Amino acid sequence: MSLRVLGGLLESSPEYKRLLKSLRGAYARVRAQVITDAAPFTLATLWSELGSSMLVIAPRPEDARRLHEQLLVWTGDDARVLHFPETETLPFERQVSDLYTTQRRISVLSTLLGQDSPPVMVVASSTAVSQKTLLRGTFESSTHTLHTGEEVEMDDLLDRWRMMGYRFEPSADAPGLCSRRGGILDVFPVDAEMPSRIELWGSEIESIRHFDPETQLSTELADSVTVIPAQETLSGLSDRGDTESAIASLDFARCNDAAEARILEEMNLLLDGSDVEEPNFYSGLFNSGTVLDYFPSHGVLAMYRPSDINEAGRGTDERAGQLRAAKERRGELPSHFPSSHLEWREVEEGLDVIKRRMDITPWGAQELTGPEGVVLPFASAPGFAGKLDAFAEEVEELAGRGHRVLAVTSSSKRLV
Repeated sequence: MSLRVLGGLLESSPEYKRLLKSLRGAYARVRAQVITDAAPFTLATLWSELGSSMLVIAPRPEDARRLHEQLLVWTGDDARVLHFPETETLPFERQVSDLYTTQRRISVLSTLLGQDSPPVMVVASSTAVSQKTLLRGTFESSTHTLHTGEEVEMDDLLDRWRMMGYRFEPSADAPGLCSRRGGILDVFPVDAEMPSRIELWGSEIESIRHFDPETQLSTELADSVTVIPAQETLSGLSDRGDTESAIASLDFARCNDAAEARILEEMNLLLDGSDVEEPNFYSGLFNSGTVLDYFPSHGVLAMYRPSDINEAGRGTDERAGQLRAAKERRGELPSHFPSSHLEWREVEEGLDVIKRRMDITPWGAQELTGPEGVVLPFASAPGFAGKLDAFAEEVEELAGRGHRVLAVTSSSKRLV
C-alpha cells in the first residue's frame, strides 16, 4: 500500500490550502515551517497536487539521499522521483568519477528535457547543483534518434558516438558501450534499460532490435532508438572558440615544469578528441552548464532548510578557494584555471530564474516572517518504546476527541 493515500488528510488543512494556492500561481515566493519528519510527506503531497515538476535542494549529499529515500516511501516508489547525485570530483583535484554516478546524472538531465514526459521530482544537494555539466544546447544537439528505414553513414555515426563519450568494446553489455561487427551496430544508451542492435543494409537501417546484454540474444523489434551523451566532459562537443579563449587566459608563471607540461599535453589531447585519464579535472574548461539550465522555469523550486543550503554552498566555495591557493602555491595549477563548480552566487542567480519557490524551514526557525509564511499543523508523535498498552490508551484518547488515528508499521503482526 502506498502512503500517498494519506495526502487527503493534509489537503483539509487551511494552512496547507493557503500554501497550495500560492504555489499554483504563475509566480510565488513562500515559506513553510514544518517539523523535519513531516517534510517528505508535505513535499510529496504538494508535488502530486500541483502537477508540475519540482526541484528539491537539500544542504548536503547525505541530506539529499535521505530525503530521496523518504520521498519514495510517500510516493509509492514512483519512478518519477529522481535523485540527481553529485560526483566525487573536487575542484582542481585529479579524481576518476564513478561511472554509475555520471550516468545517473546524465539520465536525469535527459528526463528533464523530455518534451512529453510527465512532471518529475528531482532531489539534489547544493553540491550537485553547483557542479558543472554539459551545456543544455550541447546535450540537445548531440542527442539523436535513429529510425528503421533511415539512411546513415556508418563511419560518421560511429565517430559521433565516440565524441558523445561512448566506448567501443567487443560487446555492448553495459550502459555507455557500443560495438561494431560488419554491418551490425550495438549501442547501449546510458538511460536505456536494454541495448539496441542496429542492422544495416548498405547505408539503410534495416532493423532495430533490443537485446539481452548477458546472452546477446535479440528480444524484440523497435521502430527507433534514441542515443544521448554518455559522459559529462566532452571536449569534442564544446565550443572550440570559448575553450581556446579559456586556455589562452591561463598563466603558467608559477607552475613547475612537470605540471605545465602535463596540463598542456592533456589539453591538446582533449582538443584533438583523444582520451585522458582524468577528464573531469578539465570540466571547468569544457563545461559551463548546470542542472538548473535543464529544469523548466515554470516548475517549482523547494529549498529544504535554505539557511543550511546557503551555508553549505558558501562552504564549498571556501574549500575550492583553499584548494586553488594550495595548488597554485605548490606550482601544480596555473592561475585562472576554471573550476568544475560554479560559485554559490552564480547558483543563486540561476535559482532566481525559477518563478515559483518555496523555502521549507524546520520548526522554530527564525526565517519565518512576513505574510508569506505558512506554519503547517504538524506535531511530533510520542514514543512508546514498545509499550502497546500505552499506545492503545493514547489511540483511545485521541479517538474520543474526534481525531482520526492511522497506525503505520513494518511489523503489522505486533498490532494484532
